[in-house]
Amino acid sequence: MIELLIVLAIAAILASIAWPAYQSQVLRGRRSDAMSALAAVSQAQERWRSDNPAYQSVMADLPGGMAVSQGGHYDVTMVQGTVTASAYSVRATVKNGSPQANDSACQAMQMTLAAGRITYTSSNGGGANGDPDPCWVR
Repeated sequence: MIELLIVLAIAAILASIAWPAYQSQVLRGRRSDAMSALAAVSQAQERWRSDNPAYQSVMADLPGGMAVSQGGHYDVTMVQGTVTASAYSVRATVKNGSPQANDSACQAMQMTLAAGRITYTSSNGGGANGDPDPCWVR
């Protein structure tokens, strides 16, 4: 009986060490939901721009434009005031009530196209993340 209690204690200690690391990896894995949504909007913008003089500022008017990421963890919006003939910014923000809301480091992920150059940024709810950006690591 004592051996069984020792084994259970060791298993509990190992689980208490492994669980936070597992949760961190799950949150990190769900960031790909935002990345794929932003890439889909980028492709839709390029399809739109091929037939129009400027990028589209209304998400619903984009071909295949989506307001929510495919996994349902992020709300996807065009950043107002950034859409021109040669630039736009699109942002994926963690949805309230999603398990991804526990990802305090990456509450919003943003992709900006300006003059043919794409930049990736993120914020942690309190401000922009520094360089290197922890949300866009490959």
